[in-house]
Amino acid sequence: MTAYVSGAELRDIHDHWIAKRELLTVPPLDPSLLEAERLYHIVLPHELVIKLGSRKKLLTNVAEGPAVTPEEVLREIFLE
Repeated sequence: MTAYVSGAELRDIHDHWIAKRELLTVPPLDPSLLEAERLYHIVLPHELVIKLGSRKKLLTNVAEGPAVTPEEVLREIFLE
């Protein structure tokens, strides 16, 4: 899934999942560089969309992401 999220919300996502290594960001995310009011375009797993919705987090323009397999994503990240 793709979505836009504010810098403040992205910091919260970082604190809850990324800092605990439950989510991976590429490139690595430095929360100190995020601007609270700016919107960031992110790609996230469907399960996280559901979790954020249940926590009343603001995601805008949620849309289906490209049809790629996990293997294709890993290949791009690690450049086989």
